[in-house]
Amino acid sequence: MWGSMDINYEKLIETITTKLRSGKGGPRSRLVDAIMVLLLSRPMRAAEIAEIFNLQSKYISSYLSYWKSRGFVEYDRGFWYLTPEGEEYARSIVERAKSAISDEYKMLAYNLLS
Repeated sequence: MWGSMDINYEKLIETITTKLRSGKGGPRSRLVDAIMVLLLSRPMRAAEIAEIFNLQSKYISSYLSYWKSRGFVEYDRGFWYLTPEGEEYARSIVERAKSAISDEYKMLAYNLLS
């Protein structure tokens, strides 16, 4: 699923993680966005997500449970995965991040010409 898009996923995750830690936007939205993008790649355990963001597993589990009640994620045999609604939301996050990354490259190219 990820391989079909022309995007640097390590850079994307780094960008989202940086924003998560920078204090831009509400903490719930940043963490949810980061979790949704990770789950777009594949189903994951809460502990694995927590390790990536250096957070407690119970903290991640509480977010996942909340978003399960909203229909964005499901839980099966220890793994969390996106529902179709969650996948649509995650793809919109990726598109916004791609646009932001593109804007950064445009600014860098402009600065190199200056």
